[in-house]
Formats: sequence, C-alpha cells, structure tokens
Amino acid sequence: MLKRSNILMTIGMMTLALFNHVQAGWNWGWCPDMSTKANFNIDQYVGVWYEQKRDKTILFEYGDCVQAGYTKRSDGLIEVHNS
Repeated sequence: MLKRSNILMTIGMMTLALFNHVQAGWNWGWCPDMSTKANFNIDQYVGVWYEQKRDKTILFEYGDCVQAGYTKRSDGLIEVHNS
C-alpha cells in the first residue's frame, strides 16, 4: 500500500511535468486596447502564409510545413484555412 507522502509526491511530480510541457503565458486581467493598421491593404494580406518557427517541445505543437490560407470573402471579411 502506498504511503500518503508517496501519493502526494507523485501528484506533485505529475503537476510539475505538466507545467513543464505547457509553456503558455499567463495573462491576468483584460487584454490591452489594440488599434487597427492605417491604410491596410487586404489584397497584400490574402494568399498562403507559411510558419517560420515552431516550438516542438510543446506536446500539441506538431507538423511540418504549417500554413494558413487567407481569402477575401464577399462581405469584406477574411476567411482563414489552417493546415
């Protein structure tokens, strides 16, 4: 039978291991106010964009040649397809 201290140590180690793999930043409070780019040219933005760098030590970050395809919709908004 496991001792209580061994169980607590195991839970603690598992928690630390989880935090080691999830390296997301914490943000307490509200997001900052953002302004839009003046004279934004949507036609220069649409197309296929490729990811330059990826942190492969994060478990859910995987894949090679990751890309996002941006297309202009008829209502003026942008549609994105990640692959």
